[in-house]
Amino acid sequence: MVKIASVWGKATKSLFQIEQDYIYQYKPTLNCIRSYRSKEEKRVYRKEYNKEYKEKYKEVLNEKKKENYEKNKDRILEKQKENRKINKDIISEKRKKYYENNKEKYKEKITCDCGSTFIKVSKARHYKTKKHKSFIENN
Repeated sequence: MVKIASVWGKATKSLFQIEQDYIYQYKPTLNCIRSYRSKEEKRVYRKEYNKEYKEKYKEVLNEKKKENYEKNKDRILEKQKENRKINKDIISEKRKKYYENNKEKYKEKITCDCGSTFIKVSKARHYKTKKHKSFIENN
């Protein structure tokens, strides 16, 4: 073993930082476990780890989520209802902003195979009409 440096009178955190700097510098084969992570490195690592975990256990997490929803359905719906009442103004303001930013989408006209023309937002309503249904049945 080779002595690289000696440091006296430093806090433990600083010593771990110094050790990690030497690990980065020399890339050893034996002492390769991280001794220190900065807050930014921890944040990035945790984000990547969570992403991998969610992908790996996606089905299990979805099952637990469904079970939790069924178990607490009344409480969840009540809370959503309260939140809508409390934040009514904020919600309506967001809807207005969204509408203003996406006016073109709302005014976009679509011509259906049955010959009708309608705006994009009323597409579901059009599919329920007698004219469209009879066209689909005949063709």
